[in-house]
Amino acid sequence: MKKTLLSLLAVVCMLGACRSDENEGPSAGQTSITFQVMNYSQEPMGEVRAVVKSVEDLPHLDMAVYDAATHERVGEVVRQTDASQDFGTFSVSLPYGDYVVVFLGYENRRLALLDNPCDISFEEDYVPNCFCHTLPLKVDANTERQQSVVLTRCVAAFTLKTVGDIPADFSTLTISGQGGSGHFNALTGFAPVAADRSWTYTSVASFAGKTSMEVDYYTFLPAEQTVMQFSVSAYDVKGSLLKDRNFPDVPMQINQRSRFTGNFFATTESQSFSISLGNTEWSPKDFSF
Repeated sequence: MKKTLLSLLAVVCMLGACRSDENEGPSAGQTSITFQVMNYSQEPMGEVRAVVKSVEDLPHLDMAVYDAATHERVGEVVRQTDASQDFGTFSVSLPYGDYVVVFLGYENRRLALLDNPCDISFEEDYVPNCFCHTLPLKVDANTERQQSVVLTRCVAAFTLKTVGDIPADFSTLTISGQGGSGHFNALTGFAPVAADRSWTYTSVASFAGKTSMEVDYYTFLPAEQTVMQFSVSAYDVKGSLLKDRNFPDVPMQINQRSRFTGNFFATTESQSFSISLGNTEWSPKDFSF
């Protein structure tokens, strides 16, 4: 009888221990966090959309969470557009541990490919005007439940601004850059390696017959790169070359726009360029000729 009572008591204790472990399991070892994404002017993205017209139009916001040690993505990428309810607000529930959270804000319909934080790119090898924030995150009982993150620009820009008559049969423009990259390491803030890249702009056909046009070519940069070489080629509706020009030794820097202004289609090669620097927004200093 005594042995039976002791056995029953042992079972009861074991069941109690199991319940205790269950109570201290996932619910006690997991934290829910809400992030408010801000643009570089430190205005909430939703408020910028509703109240103040943002200098940069960033219709896409993405959030991806990665294991800090393995860089494997935890869960799916959370994507928002400026039509999403609570645009700029992300909520996530994570088990205790160490993570890296990457936030991207960008233009264009081509989606960011976020399988690895060390190698981020976009569909079709395109690079849009892009902003990023990388957050090392330790999740435990002391983690702040409400956090704000501020996006900062992570690309450089080469801009061609042509003045003067544009041929009536002008159709496409191809910009080729030597150096730069279509890939981005969110942990370092730079491109992993330099890689030549070209992009053909088809929407520029609407400028045919007009007298001005401005086209932006965005790129990620390796840490050591400060100069790029560009070639620009214009084609007519039949695909025949109308004009091409080379732009050697163009100074490039993250959050910097190097703008070349001139009569691209003229027979002379005269041109001028301006460089804009800033940590918050493009602030061009233009020179005419």
